[in-house]
Amino acid sequence: MREYSNDARSKSFALLATLHKYGAGLGRFRANCVILPVAGRRHAGHSAILAALYSMSDYSPGLHVLATFAAAAGPLTDMDACRRFFEAQVAALGLQEVGAAYHRFPNSSFTAVLALTESHLSIHTWPEHGRATFDVFLSNYQRDNADRARQLYAATLSFFEGTELTKTEVRR
Repeated sequence: MREYSNDARSKSFALLATLHKYGAGLGRFRANCVILPVAGRRHAGHSAILAALYSMSDYSPGLHVLATFAAAAGPLTDMDACRRFFEAQVAALGLQEVGAAYHRFPNSSFTAVLALTESHLSIHTWPEHGRATFDVFLSNYQRDNADRARQLYAATLSFFEGTELTKTEVRR
């Protein structure tokens, strides 16, 4: 095995820690990242980063569920109930939240975005139109999460007593 200086190794692991801290998830990072040399020179840390990650041949695409559903205005304005519901679902499905943002608009609609080590979950509500958009992407880093993504969507649809209008599943 090639040896790297402590400086290069520490920079590489600092980068990985930063990616993890901000919810990039290693599976998602591996799937969407290409490391290129700068000005024709390869940085010593690149090989350490690549060695720390699994090869692309080991990556199994995750599942991204994107949906629009109709629901009554009441549930589409209850941001606090949605927060409790999402927290319970994340825990029940064995996912790990690394950050969340909830924002209520003047008409009581809201947007919620949760960063997960597995990727993300979001909902945007329009009670004045009786609609919501939802998406969840769970990478397959360390385990296959496709069933969890589908379960989370089904539970969300049930929680809002919604009627599915559109649903798209993308493997990526």
